[in-house]
Amino acid sequence: MTMSPFPHPFEYGIPLNFGIRNSFVLLLACSTTPTLSFDLVNASALETDLLTGYKKTIRPLSLTEVNMGMGVMHIVSLDIVAQHIHLIGYIYGIWTDPRLSWNATDYGDMYSTPMSVKDVWMPPVVLSNAKVGNDDLPGVKFNLRLKRKVSYYLINMILPVIFLAIVGTFVFVLPVESGEKNGYALTILLSMSVIMTIVSDAIPPISTQTCQLSVYLLVIFIVCSLETILTVMSCQIHSYDAKGYKPGQRAQKIAKFLAKLSLYRRASDHSTNRVTPKDDIVVQNMEKPELTEAWKDEVPDKSVSYNYIEVAFLMDRVLFGCFLSMQILFTLVFCINLRIQGDNTGNGV
Repeated sequence: MTMSPFPHPFEYGIPLNFGIRNSFVLLLACSTTPTLSFDLVNASALETDLLTGYKKTIRPLSLTEVNMGMGVMHIVSLDIVAQHIHLIGYIYGIWTDPRLSWNATDYGDMYSTPMSVKDVWMPPVVLSNAKVGNDDLPGVKFNLRLKRKVSYYLINMILPVIFLAIVGTFVFVLPVESGEKNGYALTILLSMSVIMTIVSDAIPPISTQTCQLSVYLLVIFIVCSLETILTVMSCQIHSYDAKGYKPGQRAQKIAKFLAKLSLYRRASDHSTNRVTPKDDIVVQNMEKPELTEAWKDEVPDKSVSYNYIEVAFLMDRVLFGCFLSMQILFTLVFCINLRIQGDNTGNGV
């Protein structure tokens, strides 16, 4: 006969490693499925015959296998920082006792019958912490897997960080003449600091694994710090023009490289001289003067000279594309990493 005790409910607060500070013995009751051909006379005769000569202090076999299980009914509270969970659940056990077997046809086709736990052998089960329990006794370890609902973290932490990271790159689009570039960059940087503080308060300080959100926030914070530093440098370069400074040969080379990289062309480069038909007639009737030898040997200078205002503008234009690409790349890597880890653990994001 296979014995299946009724699950014994309990309520206890335990750490997330499922150790129990105080131990207590679980009282289990026998459970069987109800029979369709129940008869009081046959049930009484069956119980009398089964318990005749039955010793409940002796185990059924020299090696009795007991299958234990745990069910969770309700999670009262979960403290992630303290790594403590308070839940209500039950523990049950199943084992086979060959002494409690019978021929169903001899008892009116009764294939099961309820019995009291006081009359049959019960395995001694103690729920205790492994650190304070008896190590000589065989132990059973229960793993409780919880799946986090990501809507709270997605709306309150992840999405604001992503939006701040992308919006922060637009500091390079803001004109220097507005006077708000440095304030804009510092505001984004301080906002990231506040979010990092909020996230750090929600992460266990004794965590054995590094939080991916913390790593992402640190990377974004470093990128925002670089944006702030480069914004100050851009404003400083822009101010050189008002002080009367002119870019040197090296600065001109850098400006030309930035212009090619950002596909920058001046507004005057796009304009073309248009000639009306009346003007065309006048030009045709005009006699072209002969060029002297000096004019024939002279080659017009087509080099472009940039001032410091244009250098600062070209710098902001290139930095905007670079930092926007970096933020998008880091965000994609963060999301893919969360997805991969979620698939490996089975908990999702």
